[in-house]
Amino acid sequence: MTPSTADTAATVRNEQLHQHGALVRRIAKRMRARLPANVEMDELLQAGLIGLNEAITRFEESFGASFDTYASRRIEGAMLDSLRAADTLSRDARAHQRAIRAAVQALEHRLL
Repeated sequence: MTPSTADTAATVRNEQLHQHGALVRRIAKRMRARLPANVEMDELLQAGLIGLNEAITRFEESFGASFDTYASRRIEGAMLDSLRAADTLSRDARAHQRAIRAAVQALEHRLL
């Protein structure tokens, strides 16, 4: 790849990142609404941009899906992966924690 080809590819990639940045923000806002207050929007956006970059790199029109559909799944997956990596508890421990919280709420409801 010649330097001019590399520059052109980088320019195209940057244009695509800019063009689909609103998609990343939309997914991050939707996901942020379901998360605890300690999760920063900037963390979701950063992970989403990484997912978008991967989607741009790996997308093939022969998959039969639109780029937005494909990218949405990659972006959301990157955000979830980032959250899981930052979490100090395992998935099983989180599930156990949710079950305990639900049992306490059910008891409170029945006893009050």
